[in-house]
Amino acid sequence: MHLLGYHREILARDGLVSILMIHEGQSSMGGLLGAMITLIVYFRVKGWKILPQLDAFALGLAPGWGIARLGCFTAHDHPGVLTNFPLAVAFPDGPRHDLGLYEAVLLGVLAAVLYAIARKPRPQGLLMGVLAIGYAIPRFFLDFLRAGPDDPTITFVDGRIYGLTPAQYVAFLLVGIGAWLLWRARSGEAVQAAGDARAASA
Repeated sequence: MHLLGYHREILARDGLVSILMIHEGQSSMGGLLGAMITLIVYFRVKGWKILPQLDAFALGLAPGWGIARLGCFTAHDHPGVLTNFPLAVAFPDGPRHDLGLYEAVLLGVLAAVLYAIARKPRPQGLLMGVLAIGYAIPRFFLDFLRAGPDDPTITFVDGRIYGLTPAQYVAFLLVGIGAWLLWRARSGEAVQAAGDARAASA
């Protein structure tokens, strides 16, 4: 995803062998897509149902991804456009949006919401549906704040495909998955909250 979506100039310069190389950049959306494919394949091979596990994944994914974004913020590796916004970070050429900070805040709020919902009985898949839509829609609009290829002072920025970042295209997929999970949850039976389930099995 880092090569094919964000920095195709590396692929054009070094050829297909660049896919096998270790690069300084990474793509969280690429990691997410890879994890989704791996989980689907693994669960099918094992003959397990993935839906009952999705909410557990959501409860781990939201805070874990938020912590990862704090790392992005400390490294300032997702610079945005120049701005006078109060949360702007001082870059050498002036204050800029820092998308790592914004996403860390977003995922922290989503984690709190998910853990609050998880305390009550709910249909299977509801938490993952909330996470998918709750992250994808803000992420789509936040990416418009990222520094673009035409920014003369940022040398290594996210590439664009027809004006959108690769993550914005993945956001459409996440909204579709989230909408399907929420639609399915409407007709599903409520399951007990995690704490009640543990108490019942003790």
